[in-house]
Amino acid sequence: MSKAGDATALVVHFLDISDRQFIRSGLHRDISAIVEEERGDNTAWLTGAPHFKVAIIKILIHDLIWTPPLITLILAIVLVLFGAKRLRNVGSDLGGAIKGFKSAMKEGEEEGGEDEQLESKEGRVIDGEVTSRNKDKV
Repeated sequence: MSKAGDATALVVHFLDISDRQFIRSGLHRDISAIVEEERGDNTAWLTGAPHFKVAIIKILIHDLIWTPPLITLILAIVLVLFGAKRLRNVGSDLGGAIKGFKSAMKEGEEEGGEDEQLESKEGRVIDGEVTSRNKDKV
């Protein structure tokens, strides 16, 4: 309890209990019920890693419940709007673009090897001699 009487902190520490045991045992639910009952008109917050983990698990479960139906709905709408034939064409075009990109990357790596071969021949001098000074007029 604070000196002004407007804040209270309750620290609960569990010995020898894992997060999994905390979540499965229902302690979070029990602690939340006690806090809700005792807080009256005041605001109360539950903090700590176990409480955050429970909150994250609830969010994940909510997302897992709603995500597959939403994806199915979106795919159905896209199928209705564009039709199966156009989607097949888009898929093949996308696959061709990826294949072209991969082959271009492979060619780039092979050309890099040729550059290294040319660089390794540095220092070699080829002598030449000019035998004619005639210039072609254009």
